[in-house]
Amino acid sequence: MPAQPRRPLPEPIPVQGRRPPLWLVAVLLVLFEVPTVVYLARGLPKQSIRDALTRGFAWMELVAALVIAAVVLVGRYRQAVGWVPRHGVRRAVQGIALALVATSLVLLLSSAVELGWRAGKTGVLVANVLLIGVVEETLFRGLLWSSLPRRWTATRILLVTSVLFGAWHILNGFTTGDWRGSALQAGIAALLGLGLGAIRLRTGWLGLGIVTHAAIDAGVTAASLAAGHLVRDHATPALLVLSLLVFEILYVTLAVTGIVVLIRTAMAERRARRLVVAPV
Repeated sequence: MPAQPRRPLPEPIPVQGRRPPLWLVAVLLVLFEVPTVVYLARGLPKQSIRDALTRGFAWMELVAALVIAAVVLVGRYRQAVGWVPRHGVRRAVQGIALALVATSLVLLLSSAVELGWRAGKTGVLVANVLLIGVVEETLFRGLLWSSLPRRWTATRILLVTSVLFGAWHILNGFTTGDWRGSALQAGIAALLGLGLGAIRLRTGWLGLGIVTHAAIDAGVTAASLAAGHLVRDHATPALLVLSLLVFEILYVTLAVTGIVVLIRTAMAERRARRLVVAPV
């Protein structure tokens, strides 16, 4: 009896519209490292990511965001990269992301009060992390995600985009000088990339991922500054401590959610491969 044809696996998400070519994503990845090369060539002093986000407006991130927007709009990739919302999304992952965003906002505001920040400094941090969210999410879980081959499974796309997203953060060692810290950050970023990828996979929309990404960066920055303040001054403001604790729990939860979604997606793909079309 001849073997029955197998049902084709569905796409990771219904990608509509024009897909960007993979070479374009590679060009953008190289192009966005030009500021790092200039930074090294000029011999500028090393600084931590935390200081870079809080000391001044990230003009290069603004330029990168404008370039990304121009590529998406001119190339008519809005639907493919997920800039257009999609109906019928999964609520579980969405709820975790929204809870993380809300907690990050509380943590940021309570930290700003305890550290005596002015509104301008808080606004600079929010603007910087939003720009980073737009650039990195559109680049990795937008353009790269939709440019990978159609025959690839959701599991492979989720893994590849997350690993490359993590590897991208190793390059921070050029500007911080802390290669061990950058390697650790890269590993954490890869795990969080799974969580952000789960948002993309389950919602098909990049907007929530951008906001969540920005909230994570803002929360981590505020948490590191606030933690130093608490240790130095032996202060225990209840709202700050509580929001810091909840943020860390949700931070880990998002990463674990990404791993769970990856495993469940792989299992669903495996079951789909075993299904055969019923004989006529």
